[in-house]
Amino acid sequence: MIDLLCNMLLPWFGYEFLQKSWGFSDFKALLWVTVVPVVYGLVVLFKERRFSLVAGLSLFSLALSLISALVSKDIRMLQIRESFCTALFGSLFLGSVLVGRPLVYLIMREQAVEDEQRRRVEQLWANPHGRAFIHHLSYAVGGLMVSEFFLKWWMVNHLPIATVLWLGPLVLKILTALVLLLCFLGARRLRRRLSDSHKVGSLESGHEYPTS
Repeated sequence: MIDLLCNMLLPWFGYEFLQKSWGFSDFKALLWVTVVPVVYGLVVLFKERRFSLVAGLSLFSLALSLISALVSKDIRMLQIRESFCTALFGSLFLGSVLVGRPLVYLIMREQAVEDEQRRRVEQLWANPHGRAFIHHLSYAVGGLMVSEFFLKWWMVNHLPIATVLWLGPLVLKILTALVLLLCFLGARRLRRRLSDSHKVGSLESGHEYPTS
């Protein structure tokens, strides 16, 4: 709820208020309401007290979009500031698979703070089914993120600014939900495959597979 308030409702309300009550231009009003999500993102980052790969890339793409908007005075740069993050992440997800080091695997390994968690991540990567799952998930996440950028670009060029302010974050949340759904379904499928492989291995070795 706080995320939706800071990234969708407050920017939309602030833009309408600054334009109608103070007579701000489109660019100036949009620049001021951008402060809210930026401050919220920084608060969340410092609250975690740990710099991560995801946080670093988010800050870099956000700073790049704001600098581009200020230099070019192009209001579209401010409207698609979050989409720079998703486009950058999506490209890295897709590119990382091509070089053989999927970003999903690197993030999983970075988030594993305990030795047992690291061991499970390495076992997953060493398993053919686990490696295929990581590759497919990287393609799916990367594809959705890149698609969000082009969808947002279309919205910016065809919809009113006020509409994009509330609809853009909502679309991003829907795509995030799709990514989570893909993770859940992919994990279930992987679990079945690992279970079947374990059964086949147990039968070939002459041991009965435990039904529990």
